[in-house]
Amino acid sequence: MGRQYIFSNKAIFPFLSSVLCFVSSATYAEELNAVQVDNKATPKESAVKATTSVETTPAPQSIANSAVSTDALAAIREAIQNSNYKLAYQSALVIKSDYEGDPEYDFLFGLAALETGEFHEAVFALERVVTSYPDQLRARLELGRAYYATHNYAAAKKEFNLVLEQNPPENVKQNVLPFLTRIDLMENSYKSSFNGYIGFSGGYDSNINGATSANNAIFSPEEGLDQIEVPLGDDSKEIDDTYSNIVGGFGYLYPFSKRSAIVAKLSATQRNNLDSDTYDMGNYGIETTYLMTVGQIRSSYGFLYQSLKLNSADYQDSYHLVGNWGFDTQSKWQFATNLTLSDIRYPEALSDDRDIRQLALFTSVSKEFLGLVHTGSFIYSNSNTKTSDDESNGKDSIGWSYTGMKAFGQSYALYYRFLMQTTENDDLSISPYFGELREDDQMSNALGWQWLIFKGFSFRTEFSYTKNDSNIELYEYDRTKLDLGIRYQL
Repeated sequence: MGRQYIFSNKAIFPFLSSVLCFVSSATYAEELNAVQVDNKATPKESAVKATTSVETTPAPQSIANSAVSTDALAAIREAIQNSNYKLAYQSALVIKSDYEGDPEYDFLFGLAALETGEFHEAVFALERVVTSYPDQLRARLELGRAYYATHNYAAAKKEFNLVLEQNPPENVKQNVLPFLTRIDLMENSYKSSFNGYIGFSGGYDSNINGATSANNAIFSPEEGLDQIEVPLGDDSKEIDDTYSNIVGGFGYLYPFSKRSAIVAKLSATQRNNLDSDTYDMGNYGIETTYLMTVGQIRSSYGFLYQSLKLNSADYQDSYHLVGNWGFDTQSKWQFATNLTLSDIRYPEALSDDRDIRQLALFTSVSKEFLGLVHTGSFIYSNSNTKTSDDESNGKDSIGWSYTGMKAFGQSYALYYRFLMQTTENDDLSISPYFGELREDDQMSNALGWQWLIFKGFSFRTEFSYTKNDSNIELYEYDRTKLDLGIRYQL
């Protein structure tokens, strides 16, 4: 899920996702051997050994106590006992159709596949074992190694951390920690790569123009004079419609070293409303960013240009200088800060009174707790008009947000997002027509679900509700939105 636009005319860009890096087979072989508990024991003995030396809680039923005849697996056990993993793997293949799904067979087959370089086979087999015996730390260790071998570092990291959370013996900890250190280096290293995405979405929006539902606007020209009530045209009142979105982007990362790189990206979004062409919107951007990692601190510094078109006509041009900083602690807290300086222009406006300069600060902290990833954020922005004649478009905004996400395996995630933001104009709002300073309080709630159908291809649905309260009735509105979309990461 990308970060949403939470300030008018300002986008906050997250860090570029970690790029995939590869480790040499020689280095991998050394690390693979370092984490083993004791592969020279027989399968039954290794299951018991893992139970007594790794687990600190009562063991589940031994993996070796399966319904499969132990005689049928004797050749595989003997081959593993003699470190003849190639023979063990070949023997296991012969009886695979008969015994696949049996926990003991899957463990032996997964171990043999892992040691002979058949890493994906090892993942499938060991995943079945861990599903049946989630408390069997020996199987979880081997699954972590298999994930590591297939460069699925996030999954490997999760398995190794689950083992450490059970407070295993010190020798097991010392074998696992180098893997985690290596994974951290991998995640923070940069590799030359092309990437892109394309997505389609659609849904219903109860208020595509973010306008009031009132039929009239009430003006207060001067103190002591009667209020003036003016009927609003249809385009000035809320409009509901169904819509479709198409999004796409392309980027290239060029590394200067393992700790620094430059990224160039192009992006485009086009939203078309079914009935209201007036509010069809296109957003096109070009961005270049320098990435670097110093110790545990990740940072990026970039320039972004965006062109916003309304019904195919030029509406807004914006130029942004963007800085990001972030780091993770040993206790798994994640901290991030974003600072953006923007120059926002309206080329078709009759005057430059609407053009503004904006400073925006976004800072967040994340932590996994009770099975949920919790993220709290603080938001601040200050906007000033570029001319001194009219400050009515200048404003200050301050707010906070909360996001909670629950992952179900590696394919599904459910999330909730809440945003509260207060905005106050710098001068009399559209002075002197209202006779008071405009102040808005906006609250937004969103509930969404994501599904990774297969690698690179995902589905998302989100329901959101926004309410904007203002001391000036013209700017009060409600907005309900239902969005469904698919996305393919190239």
